[in-house]
Amino acid sequence: MNGILLVAGSELLASLQPEIAQAGLQSYEARTGAEALRLLAEVQPQAALVEVSGADINGVQICGQLKSSIGALRVMALHRGEAFLHRAALAAGADAAVDYPRESAALRDWLMKKDSPALRHGEDVLLGSRLDDVLDTTAMLVHDLKSPIGIVISTLEVLISMHMQEGSSDGVMRLLRGALSAAYRQMHLVLDMLDLIRLDVHAYELDCHPCNLPELVKDFLASEGNAIITAKKLQHEVLVAEAPLVACVDATLIWRMLNALIDNVVKFTVQGDLLRISIQPEDDRVALTFTDNGRSIFPGYERRIVERAPRSKDREAGTRTSVAMGLPFVYAAARAQGGEMTAASDPKTGMTTFKLTFPAVK
Repeated sequence: MNGILLVAGSELLASLQPEIAQAGLQSYEARTGAEALRLLAEVQPQAALVEVSGADINGVQICGQLKSSIGALRVMALHRGEAFLHRAALAAGADAAVDYPRESAALRDWLMKKDSPALRHGEDVLLGSRLDDVLDTTAMLVHDLKSPIGIVISTLEVLISMHMQEGSSDGVMRLLRGALSAAYRQMHLVLDMLDLIRLDVHAYELDCHPCNLPELVKDFLASEGNAIITAKKLQHEVLVAEAPLVACVDATLIWRMLNALIDNVVKFTVQGDLLRISIQPEDDRVALTFTDNGRSIFPGYERRIVERAPRSKDREAGTRTSVAMGLPFVYAAARAQGGEMTAASDPKTGMTTFKLTFPAVK
């Protein structure tokens, strides 16, 4: 019993192998939960390292399966700074969780059985101590937090309808529509934050079907997107392919992702700034980009902006950040649908681009 079971994607496996070798241990690699359980029975490793941030495997669930099979097995979850995944893995049964590679030293100590108290987590956490509790609490929060905002939205819609019939002044209508827009924005922020929890633990119920993405983007821009862009008085260009570009996605989720991207553009641009939206074929994928000349993402922050991470120091540094959990939500939602998301600013032009790509369906 002197080996380490590694359950991770190929990129992380490559970086973990030197860590295991340095500790004088043998590694056994698995890429699925079934492979992990088979190796667990065959080689009886002394510990397991499980990636919980990957899109290809449900690492949180695997942590629970491994501990259920052999309770004495030491299980460590590896994440990328996502505090919730840290808690979810521990709630599922992992003995410890670290932000890897940022906490490589803690991982080495753990491998050498020099456990740090900082790696452990107490039983009393905000959303619950078990994965089922977390999901139940999230569902309750969604219901309770939507209710008061829903009342505000319905009331404003009634008032707008009444004032339109009475021929109220443009000033009053602008105030009412502005308040309604803010209420919808608050609704989106609440739902994105809470559904990010579900996406983090692979518990969001996707409804994926082949979808013509250019048509979906056009529909979005013709309704909610155009209203937001017009209210901000942005210059905007839309470059949408005429030919169908089909991807297997959850159309409702894509609509919400577009809303979150627009929200970020509006937050970090000023009146008269440029927004360019493009959706085009790219090799065997469909690429959707939002490019603007608002505040830039500073070098070194390109990864953090799409991760669940504290934002106060980022904002103090002056770099562009997410609006609440909007961009981490878009990133997690893209990966859940087999897509990818990147964010970067061009130092020469000052243009910032958020890019989503999804596998194309013939």
